[in-house]
Parts: sequence; structure tokens; C-alpha cells
Amino acid sequence: MRWMVDHGRWQRPHRGVIVTHSGPMTSAHQMRATLIAHGDGAVFGGLTAAGLDGMTGYVSPAMHVLIPAQRKRVSTAGAVVHRSNQLSDLDVHPVRAPRRARLPRSLIDAAG
Repeated sequence: MRWMVDHGRWQRPHRGVIVTHSGPMTSAHQMRATLIAHGDGAVFGGLTAAGLDGMTGYVSPAMHVLIPAQRKRVSTAGAVVHRSNQLSDLDVHPVRAPRRARLPRSLIDAAG
């Protein structure tokens, strides 16, 4: 893997994340890589999740990621990380991808 990354065949957008092509990453690829970099339980929240659910008119240049409070914060370019003690399965949409907080939770987080 290291050889493939070092020679430009693959990409490493974040620590612990390998993309197995050398072409440009779509926004969907970038979002998926960001969630993977933040580990199990990470979901999009705030304006990012609201935008994924169709809300328009409020744009954030950064991706907002929610992680469980006990998880160590990871720094990734283009992401604002929020830790939460109140992040349960009830807060996360059960079927939508990429994983994200439900719209009511996202709007409350964005307002906060």
C-alpha cells in the first residue's frame, strides 16, 4: 500500500484512509473519507447533515462531523469536529448514506 501511495497510484486523503485510485475525488468520496477518518460512530451533523437532507439557503464551507464524546478528536482538512455526549442511535438516520444525524437534531446543532 505504501508503494502505491508513494508512487501516486493511490491516495491518502487522511491518516488511516486509502483511496484506491489516483483520479480526482468527488465530493461523495471526500465525505466518505472524512467519516472513515473519524472512526466508528462518526456522522455528519449540523448544516452538513441538513444540506444532505435537502435544506437549502444555509451553506457551510466546512463539513460538520459529530463524534461520540469519549472519542479522541481527529483533525482533518475541511472538517469541523463536534463531540457529543448525547449521540445515540435515535439521533442518526437509520438508512440514509452517508451516515448523518436526523434533520431535527441537525437543525438544533446548527443553531447552537
